[in-house]
Amino acid sequence: YKWKAMAVFEYDSNDCPRNFTAAQQRRMFMGMSRCLYHKEDYDGSIQLGEEAIQMNRHFPQVHKYVALSQKANGDKEAAVQTMARAVHYETPWDDANKKNVLDIYENMKNDIE
Repeated sequence: YKWKAMAVFEYDSNDCPRNFTAAQQRRMFMGMSRCLYHKEDYDGSIQLGEEAIQMNRHFPQVHKYVALSQKANGDKEAAVQTMARAVHYETPWDDANKKNVLDIYENMKNDIE
């Protein structure tokens, strides 16, 4: 898997075992997903965000920018499904994050009704 971000940074997953821990990789993917969302590169944001979800679907806010990007791309149903998974999997031990995720889910669900 290779990915080039903004013609500045090239990422090759084959280099990761030597250079990054799994937690560092997930944080990098989440941060890049957020940046790409704000740059309106929604497909890139979804791609990297989904990589982060595959690494740890329980991590706080890991689903957020995937869902926001799906919504921005016009795929509101996919956004609701992504946030439904977030409600189910993200940080079951963290009440504040669970409430935040549930609020995002309910807002997205209301947008399609």
